[in-house]
Amino acid sequence: MISHALKNTFPIVTAYIATGMGFGLLFATQLEYPWYWAVAMGVFVFAGAAQFLAVGLLASGARAVEIAIATWILNLRHFFYGLSMLQRFQGAGAFKPYLIFALTDETYGVLTSTEAPAGKKHSYFFAVSVINQCAWVLGCGLGAFAGSRLAIDTTGVEFILTALFSVMAYEQYKQVETVSPLLLAGCAWMLSVWVLGAGQALLPAILLMTCGLFMMRRGLEK
Repeated sequence: MISHALKNTFPIVTAYIATGMGFGLLFATQLEYPWYWAVAMGVFVFAGAAQFLAVGLLASGARAVEIAIATWILNLRHFFYGLSMLQRFQGAGAFKPYLIFALTDETYGVLTSTEAPAGKKHSYFFAVSVINQCAWVLGCGLGAFAGSRLAIDTTGVEFILTALFSVMAYEQYKQVETVSPLLLAGCAWMLSVWVLGAGQALLPAILLMTCGLFMMRRGLEK
């Protein structure tokens, strides 16, 4: 089970370690907290984009309420992930709370694009989720520890998250074997940015893309 889960999620593991190190470096260089707080965020928050966002907000002196609202808006996309996983998580028992907590963008991609061993679906889901979080926490710790002890220029490190999402989009493209969902996502994003601006575009773009996918559903299933 563990070897099967690790084989399917290995690209995410390596990306999570690298991305987590990027977060840890930013955390250590921009904030005055001890390095192990970055590890704590990886354990109890486990939200890559939200953690990068939190570093910027904390560094700018944002209040707890502002951070909470910004994080809630950023992570609203997980609402749609959760809806699509309702049937898959049904009957997960004791695994279910953790599976819900650990449902990141990349874990969602692995769970929806790989096959679980026969009769061990929820154990497989759990193994993938735990492996991914352990990789993320390891990266956060390594990056923060190094950043707290070495003089490192972190300019451009935040782009590592964009690179990770690009890889995930390509992996999803290989699974569906059609470029139309990616074109839909790009059009939805550009339209939202044009109407509302980049700072307010994320949730409207997700809503537009979801509606578009529902309209394209029959064609995609074929």
